[in-house]
Amino acid sequence: MMVRGGAVAVSRVRAVVAAVLTAAVGLSGCGGSSPVSAVAGQEPPAIDGLVSAPGGPFLTDSSGRRLQFHGINIVAKCESTSVASTATGSPCLPGPAGTPAAEPNYYLALDTGEADPERRITEDEVATLAGMGFTSARVGIIWAGLEPGPAGAQANDPRYCTAHLNGTPFTPLAAADEPYDQAVIDAYLGQIDGLVAMLARHGIRSLIDMHQDDYSAAFYNPAGGTPWKAEGAPLWAVCTAPLSIDSPLPPSPQPAWGTANETDPRILQALDHFWANDVSANLQGEFIRAYTAVAAHYRGNPAVLGYDLFNEPSDYTVFVSALFDRKLQCFYAGSDHAPLSCAASVPPQQSAAQGLIPALQAADPGHLIFFEPSEAANLGSPNTVAVAEPLPFSGLVYGFHVYPEPPATAALEQVIMTSEQANRDLMQTGQSGGPAWFMSEFGAEDKVSDLANYGKLADSMLLSWMYWSAKQFHDPTGNSDEALLDSDGSPLPIAAVLTRAYALATAGTPTAQSFDPDSAAFSFSYTPDPAVTAPTQIFVPVAQHYPRGYQVTVSGASVTSAPGAAVLTLQNLPGASAVTVSVVPAL
Repeated sequence: MMVRGGAVAVSRVRAVVAAVLTAAVGLSGCGGSSPVSAVAGQEPPAIDGLVSAPGGPFLTDSSGRRLQFHGINIVAKCESTSVASTATGSPCLPGPAGTPAAEPNYYLALDTGEADPERRITEDEVATLAGMGFTSARVGIIWAGLEPGPAGAQANDPRYCTAHLNGTPFTPLAAADEPYDQAVIDAYLGQIDGLVAMLARHGIRSLIDMHQDDYSAAFYNPAGGTPWKAEGAPLWAVCTAPLSIDSPLPPSPQPAWGTANETDPRILQALDHFWANDVSANLQGEFIRAYTAVAAHYRGNPAVLGYDLFNEPSDYTVFVSALFDRKLQCFYAGSDHAPLSCAASVPPQQSAAQGLIPALQAADPGHLIFFEPSEAANLGSPNTVAVAEPLPFSGLVYGFHVYPEPPATAALEQVIMTSEQANRDLMQTGQSGGPAWFMSEFGAEDKVSDLANYGKLADSMLLSWMYWSAKQFHDPTGNSDEALLDSDGSPLPIAAVLTRAYALATAGTPTAQSFDPDSAAFSFSYTPDPAVTAPTQIFVPVAQHYPRGYQVTVSGASVTSAPGAAVLTLQNLPGASAVTVSVVPAL
C-alpha cells in the first residue's frame, strides 16, 4: 500500500495530455467545425479517439479504458419569434402576430453580445462547467431549425397532411413544397458547430440530441396556469386531422405542458401520424433525411460523442409498452431490421425499410447511437425496446431519463434506476453483452438532498449521467428551478453535490465507487486490465471539495500525477489483481 499526500492546490488543470482530442477537433474534415485548441491551463482530459460501446455497460476509449462521463444538458428551445414571458422562469412563448425575428433561433449565442443572458452561453460559463468535472454535454438540435420548410407552411397543410395509403410509395413533393434545404441545414449546424467547438476547448464532448417536447411549437398555451410552448417538429409536419383541421392551431386547452402530450388530443393525433407515418409528407422519412445530414456533417469529429435519436418518445399508447414500443422499435430499426415490430404496430406503420439507426450509421459509422425508451419508462413503466425483438446494431447506448412523479423519493428513484439497469441487462443488440447505458437526463430541480441521492445511486451503479440543465435558457417545457448556473453563470447550490470525484477513465473494469459530498471522501476499486497501458484518470474537484489539497491511499497501482492535481492518474502495478484508491481532504 502506498500513501501520498496532496499539496495545497486549486489547479484547474484537467489532465496532462490533450494532444489527441485537441489536434483531431481542429481537422478540416470534421464536418465543418471550426478549428479549436486547448485553453492554457485548462487542458481537456486525455480520452483517446472516438468513444466506442463494444458491448456491456461501459463506454471505452481507443486505449481500451472504461469511461464514465458526468455532464449537463444544453438545449435551446426558443425560436426566433418567441418572447420571454413574465411567468416564473421567464419561459419563452410565441410572440404576437408580426413579431420580428430575433436571434438566436433554436441555438444559443456564444458571447456576451447577446443581451439576454438566458439566450447565450459563454466561454467563461463553459469553463466553469468543465471545472466542475463535466466532460459531456447533451446539445439539443430542433427539427424545426433544421427543416423549417417553405415560408407560410402551417399545421394541417394539405400539401403535407393528406392521408397516405399503406403499401403504396410516397409521391415526391413538388419542388416548391420541398421542406429539405441543404443550405438551411448547413447554416443551422454552423451555429451548433460553435457550441460544439467551445465545449471541446474545455474537454467536453457533445451528444447531439434531436430534441422535442409535446411534438411542436404549434402547441402552446400562453395563458395557462404554467404558460408553456412546445418545440420539435416544424409546422408543416403537424397533422391533427381528423380531431382538428385548424390552421394555424389555436392555443391548447391544457394549462401546463407536463401532461399536455397525454391530454391534448391534437398533440396525440399529431404524434400518431408521425409514428404511423401515414401522411403524404412521409414524416419519418423527412426526419431521417434531416438527421442523416446532421450525422454526415459530424462524421468522424471526435468532439462529438454520438447522436440521441428522439427525446422522450410518446403517444396515446405510451403506457401500453407492448403497443408503443413496437412503433418505436420499428422507427429505430426499419422494417428490414424489425419485421415483427413493424408488422405488429397499431395502426399499421409505414416506416422506412432502413430505419433511423442504420441511416445514421451509414452516414457516420464511427459515432455512438443513443436510443431512448418511451417517456413512460422514465416514470417507471416497463420497457420492451430491444427486448421483445433485437436491435441488431453495434455502437448502441441505452440513453434513459429518470423523472419519478412527484413527490419523488429516494426509494422511488432507486426503483426506477434499478429497473433501467434490469432493462439494459435484458436487451439484445449487435453487441456482446448488450448496449452501454447512460442516464442522459435527470434532475430539473433545486433540491440538494434529492440530487445527492441521484449521485449516490449513479456512483453505486458506475453510471454515466447528464444533469438537466446547465442554465434555464427560458425553457418553456421545464421547471423554473432546473438550472445549475444562474443567469450570470454563477453556480447554484446544487453544484455542491453534482460536482463529484469520479473515475473518468479506468485501465480495467470498475467494481465499486462512492463519493460523499459532505466529507469529500472518495473511494474506487477496479480489476486491472493488463492489455491497457494508458493510466487510470480520476477527476478530483479540488476547488470545490479539497481547498487544502487531498491525500491519496492506493494499492495495486502507483500515483503518477502531481500532488494536488485536479486529475489524479494511476499506473497499474505489474501482477496486481485489484486496485483500490481512496481520496480524503488533507489535514
